[in-house]
Amino acid sequence: MSKSALTIVLLIAATSAANAAVIAAAGTFGPNAPSSNYTAPNADWNFNFRTSDIPLITSNTATGFTVAIKGLTYTISGNSVLSTGFTATFNDAATGGGFDIVSPDGLFEAFFYGPQLFVGPTRTPLFVASDYSPSSGYFLANNTIFGSGNGSNPGDVVKADIHVLGGVVQTPEPMAVALLGLGLAGIALRRRSVARP
Repeated sequence: MSKSALTIVLLIAATSAANAAVIAAAGTFGPNAPSSNYTAPNADWNFNFRTSDIPLITSNTATGFTVAIKGLTYTISGNSVLSTGFTATFNDAATGGGFDIVSPDGLFEAFFYGPQLFVGPTRTPLFVASDYSPSSGYFLANNTIFGSGNGSNPGDVVKADIHVLGGVVQTPEPMAVALLGLGLAGIALRRRSVARP
C-alpha cells in the first residue's frame, strides 16, 4: 500500500446516548492480488458495517477489543459477497492501532494499522470523532498474505480509503467539570478573604 491514499475519519455529534458508528472501506486490489471470494486482481472492493460508538464488545484484552459485526456488506467488482459472522478487532496504539475484520472461517482478513480509534479502557471503549491516517495494512485470502507492511509486492493493493462515521466527541466528564467549578469557586473565596484587612 505504498501507493495508497489511506484516510480514516471518525465523525459524530456528541450525545449521552449511544450513537451508530459505521465503518466503511473502499479500494482497488493490484494485479498481484490472489483470487478468492473476497479478492481478485485489479478488482474494486468495499465493505461497511455498523456498530455503536459505545461498542458492545464480545471479548477484550489489555491491548484491544473485539465486536461481532452485524450487517457487514462486502462488495468486490460490484458483486455482493455473503458476509455473516464476521468480527472486528480494534487495537490500542501500542500494538499497532487501527482495526481488522475476520471472516468466520478465518480464510479472509483485512488489517489496517495506524492511530488508535478509541479512548478508555478496552473493556469500556468509546470511539472518538477525529481524522485518522493508517500507516499500513494488509489482506489475507486463502492463506495468502498481501498488501503493505509485510514485505510483499506493494502493488497488491493500489489504494484503500477508510472512513469511520460515528463516535463521540471528546468532552470533559461532568464530574470533572463540577470539580473544576468547585475548585475555582474555592480559589475565588480564598482570594476575597485574603484581600480583606
